[in-house]
Amino acid sequence: MKPYLLLFLFIVVTSHLRAQDSTAVKTDSAHVAIVPKKDTVPYAIFYFYRAFIPKFNAPLKKVPIYINDSLVYELKANQYITYLVNKPGNYRFAIDKNGDSEFAVKVKMGQAYYFKCAIEKGLWFGKPAMEAISEKEGRLEIGLDKPK
Repeated sequence: MKPYLLLFLFIVVTSHLRAQDSTAVKTDSAHVAIVPKKDTVPYAIFYFYRAFIPKFNAPLKKVPIYINDSLVYELKANQYITYLVNKPGNYRFAIDKNGDSEFAVKVKMGQAYYFKCAIEKGLWFGKPAMEAISEKEGRLEIGLDKPK
């Protein structure tokens, strides 16, 4: 009996302590998810994705993603990746080695940033393109949220 009582007390105390450190957010069902407060999260997260394209139409070319002049990933069709950043500040993004498509983002901790990558049609070869997307639109296109 004592081990069960100790286990019960441990669960109650730890859940109470966790509830003080975070906020409860209701999901689409009766479940409640515990999500850390945005200002206490020690990282920012980037989502890079290519929207869904049927396999027979998907170009074979990959979209290279450069962050601060370092190649992070080559994104294939119908794929997304996440990239965590542990320091706030300015970051440069590009999809070509020359930096022709470069743009800067001031990163804040606890924020999520979404970037839609694509291959634009060209005369002979497609050219990679990237654009910043709102969080709502990005979560829908990646599939993290269900459409209403």
